[in-house]
Amino acid sequence: MLLNKYRSESKEAEAVYKILEPLLNKIKANQLKEPVEDSFRSSGYYIYETPIAELYPDLREAYSTFCIDVKGMREGPINTKIRETIRLALEAARAKRDAEQGK
Repeated sequence: MLLNKYRSESKEAEAVYKILEPLLNKIKANQLKEPVEDSFRSSGYYIYETPIAELYPDLREAYSTFCIDVKGMREGPINTKIRETIRLALEAARAKRDAEQGK
């Protein structure tokens, strides 16, 4: 795990590890049964607002993927509905723009 690799080099990476440790332990013990939202606000601060973002881009990318997976934001009915709503809104905005431009 990249976080283990960098936590000895960076106090920010160590802070992220400490924040996520309970969640990581649940995952390792196969006790995570539903998507979660907690832990990501404070750990995200360290990943995106400190030197970690530039020093360890691979960690930043892995963190992003991890968050998407743990939050349950991959494929699923809710996300499909959200994407469809966004697609329809964009189509409506384009149609309005084209109508205003006389296309």
